[in-house]
Amino acid sequence: MAIATLLMSCTDKDARSVAYSAISKTAPIYPKEALLMGIEGHCILSFTITREGYTAKIKTVECSNSVFELAAIKAVSEYQYSPRKIDDEAVETAKVEEKFSFRIQEEI
Repeated sequence: MAIATLLMSCTDKDARSVAYSAISKTAPIYPKEALLMGIEGHCILSFTITREGYTAKIKTVECSNSVFELAAIKAVSEYQYSPRKIDDEAVETAKVEEKFSFRIQEEI
């Protein structure tokens, strides 16, 4: 079984604001080419959460192998968030980073 995992955190120290939170996250699909070749790795993406809660301006920060890049970008492009709010007004949040780890696990 192949899995791709993700880690993300959000902190906000402004008392008048509410941090963004994930509503829906789609796990990336393990690239078939990588699976067949036994390739494992990671991909770190940076993106903006819009005022409407969608992702935009998705950029690759680092990928251990380019085979994982498209799968990670496709997953992030489908994310939905409750956007960050300042004084009850939704605001854009730039430079959000997410790391995807692609690991092949033996079936039990």
